[in-house]
Amino acid sequence: MIPWRSGRRGTVSVWMGALQGLSPGVQFMHLELDSADLELLRRVLERHLGNLRMEISNTENFDWRRSLHADEDRLKALLAKLL
Repeated sequence: MIPWRSGRRGTVSVWMGALQGLSPGVQFMHLELDSADLELLRRVLERHLGNLRMEISNTENFDWRRSLHADEDRLKALLAKLL
């Protein structure tokens, strides 16, 4: 999915939770972002990804590290959707 085209208003759809119909309480969020807002969102998420990687490398607790790795994987997937 290409959420936007240069110079045009774009749409980004984000699922929160499991797929609709498979789990109760699933929420769907629909964001409309212009190219400047989308670029800002990308930069913020990429910056957080860098900080998250530093936190992972400094974490000694195995369970917490595993949780951070799961967050890292989800963040990478989200960034891939925004490209």
